[in-house]
Amino acid sequence: MSDYAEFVMRKLSTVPPTGLPVVPDLSRYHLFPHQVDLVGWALRRGRAAIFADTGLGKSRMQVAWADCVRDAAGGFVLILAPLA
Repeated sequence: MSDYAEFVMRKLSTVPPTGLPVVPDLSRYHLFPHQVDLVGWALRRGRAAIFADTGLGKSRMQVAWADCVRDAAGGFVLILAPLA
């Protein structure tokens, strides 16, 4: 393993997950498999960002993530997204 890979592994192990302990069923959002994986990962991680490329469904993933967080927290979610 390279020095950089070891560096990254050390950093990842120092940040504990703060998200949902159990990810709800995401099938109701009609997501593609890669979207289900990314949204599930972000929900488990807690503090996460999904840097998906153009056309991979970021808006759909964002809405599914926000809906799950709202259901789990029992509050409101505000989505702020720049136009460009």
